[in-house]
Amino acid sequence: MDAIKTAGSVILGIAVFVALAFVCALFILGTATVSEKVLPFLNVATAIGVIFCVVVLLPLSLFRTTRIVSVWGFLIASYVFGVDVWMYGFLVTFDLWGSIGVLFGLFLGVVGIVPLGMIAAALHALWPIVAELAFGMAITYGARMFAFFLAATLDRAAAEAA
Repeated sequence: MDAIKTAGSVILGIAVFVALAFVCALFILGTATVSEKVLPFLNVATAIGVIFCVVVLLPLSLFRTTRIVSVWGFLIASYVFGVDVWMYGFLVTFDLWGSIGVLFGLFLGVVGIVPLGMIAAALHALWPIVAELAFGMAITYGARMFAFFLAATLDRAAAEAA
C-alpha cells in the first residue's frame, strides 16, 4: 500500500512538473508571438513619445503651474518606453538564446530580460542592438527619474507654501 502511495506521489510530481513546463513554454511562445505583432506599433509610440517629451513636456516642466502635467506625462511615457524596450529585449533574447535564455532572464526578474538581451547581442557582436537596448533603458529610467524629480520639486514648493 505504501508503494502505491509513493508511486502515485511520484507520478503526480512528474505530471505537475510537465504541466508547469508546458505552461512556461506556452507563456514564452505566446509572448514572443504577441511581441512580434505589437513591437512595430510600440516603436512608433516610443518615437512619438520621445518627441512629445522633448517638444511639449520639457518646456511645460519649466513653469510651476504646468509642472504636474509634465510629471504625469513623463511618468506615463516612461512606462510606454519600458514596455517597448522589454518586448525588444525579450525578442532579442528569444531569437539569440531561445526559450532557455528567456526562462533564465525571467528568473532574474522581469527586468532581467533586457540586460540579458544586451549580453546575448554583445556575445553575437550585434552592437547596434546593444546600443538600442541601452538607449531604451536610458530613456525609460531617465523619464521616470525626471518625473520623480519634478514631483519632488512640487512637493518641496507645497511644503514651503504651507
